[in-house]
Amino acid sequence: MRLAPRSSSPSLLQCGSVLVALLSIGLLAAGCAGEAVSEGQSRSRETGGGPLATIGGVEITEADIEESIGDELAQAENAYLSQRYGLIDSALDNLIRERVLEREAAEQGITSEELVEQELSSIEPPSDDDVERWYAGNRERLEGRSVDELRPQVRAYLFQTAQQEMVTALATRLTEKFGATKLLEPFRVEVATEGSPSIGPADAKVTVVEFSDFECAFCRRFMPTLERLKTDYADSVRVVFRQFPLDNIHASARGAAEASLCAHDQGKFWELHDAMFTEQDRLAPADLRGQAEELGLDLVAYDACMESGRHKEAVQSDLTAGLRLGVNGTPALFVNGRPVPGGAIPFEDLAVVIEDEFQRIGSR
Repeated sequence: MRLAPRSSSPSLLQCGSVLVALLSIGLLAAGCAGEAVSEGQSRSRETGGGPLATIGGVEITEADIEESIGDELAQAENAYLSQRYGLIDSALDNLIRERVLEREAAEQGITSEELVEQELSSIEPPSDDDVERWYAGNRERLEGRSVDELRPQVRAYLFQTAQQEMVTALATRLTEKFGATKLLEPFRVEVATEGSPSIGPADAKVTVVEFSDFECAFCRRFMPTLERLKTDYADSVRVVFRQFPLDNIHASARGAAEASLCAHDQGKFWELHDAMFTEQDRLAPADLRGQAEELGLDLVAYDACMESGRHKEAVQSDLTAGLRLGVNGTPALFVNGRPVPGGAIPFEDLAVVIEDEFQRIGSR
């Protein structure tokens, strides 16, 4: 939960604003980002199902609009639904926080604001050593500015962070004390998996879908997480791979995607998948063929597959589907349809979402 005191104190309500000012270049998600437009399907009916316009008696219908800008409509709808959910989720967290603080304050015969201030009174201001440790750990992102130049801002940020952490701990204790239970389900989207390369039980209760690009450095960084996922959850999680080549920045990505599906035809998708990510500098057509040979693929069948463009449509279909879901960078992860932000996240972070899904389902 995002917990903060119900107070007019700007130091808590604006916690993190100093850090944003310090790190003006921002904290980038661990993923490769493209500039593609999305696919879509709007559910709105602007004219009650009738035509949107007529020209000399010929109708322009919503189906015509769908055909023209369907991708953009779907992305806009998904973005709206996601933002709406985020607003509800945030408001719910705030209400839970406020209600448990109010109940505790009432028991003590004080106000919520007094309760928070009472909790915060024990916090000591950050020392010079604290500031210098933070500076040393973030020096590369501070564009050459000295510790003395930034000392006031860093000190303020550390103090605000300590306040926020203490209020969060207080609210967490109170949610447990008063038995507050959050029943809101996570935001989910429908992510098709049929026909895509996968590993793990077909009837697994949890499915992880990765939209990926074989030329993306961040997707390569995700490999250790993927390997642990395939081993630690071998009997309980299904992993599905879907193609998302970012043509505007990765010239070899689409060819690699098609090659992976030609290998999939011969039951060697994951072997070529691993080889391509291990040697991302070998993604030219001749290199891919060499890797196929090294893996023992039938080269006659492989060559025929690549020359015919058999999987061009499948790659484009995956790309389009990802765009319709709001994917704009790789790797993009979905756990049982739950978008997982952060790109190439550590295994431990992904495992938190997976375990939460098992808990919601009640079984493996």
